[in-house]
Amino acid sequence: MSTWTGSLPQVPEASSYTDTMPGNVIATQMDTGIAKRRMRSTTAPRVISMTMYLSDAQCAVFDTFYMATTHYGADSFIFPVPVTGSVSVHFQPGNPPRRSPRGIGMQLSFSVEVDP
Repeated sequence: MSTWTGSLPQVPEASSYTDTMPGNVIATQMDTGIAKRRMRSTTAPRVISMTMYLSDAQCAVFDTFYMATTHYGADSFIFPVPVTGSVSVHFQPGNPPRRSPRGIGMQLSFSVEVDP
């Protein structure tokens, strides 16, 4: 399994970091009375969203990491999560990383799912 590249930022911008717990409950409406609730599955990934600021050189490193190392997000990798330490994650399906100009570098925003 690959590891988040050391030449990329190891900590996201604090103001952009969100760690969303999974919604792993399904409710079924009954003919009468309250809905029955149960777990959807035995495990569910939590989603971590973040923003990092990259130089042009770091953008090239990230492109290689995303496209070649994780095969456009298909493969999991070890990522340094601020609160819990390094965990196995993968890029969130259907939500590819986004870049936008920011000063002399780029702002990179992405979400990962923590592997259960």
